[in-house]
Amino acid sequence: AVRTADGALAAALPGPPDCAGLLAAVARDAVGLLTDTVARGQLRQCAGENCSLIYLDTSRGRRRRWCSSEVCGNRERVARHRRRTMVQRVEGGGAPAVPSGGAPAVPGPATAAKNISAGR
Repeated sequence: AVRTADGALAAALPGPPDCAGLLAAVARDAVGLLTDTVARGQLRQCAGENCSLIYLDTSRGRRRRWCSSEVCGNRERVARHRRRTMVQRVEGGGAPAVPSGGAPAVPGPATAAKNISAGR
């Protein structure tokens, strides 16, 4: 891998390699990454709860938290939202959860009355 003008690492293969060629390229790039002091300083471990990936943080502020914002970051945001709504539900008197369809999870008296009058 070589460092581009903007500081990113880039790699180019001379052609379609075989398995041994790919393994050699990965090994060469790993040695290059671990011996490059700038790149080694950008290595981070993903903050995802069940993720053990290591990534190269090339973000502007060097504050990236996850290997993938779309996967690990989204899981963290969903978990945070669920914790927040659970606390609000408990503190607010335990109102029933409303699923994404908008209908109450447990039918209330109005729904039961409609079902009875409709003969269901």
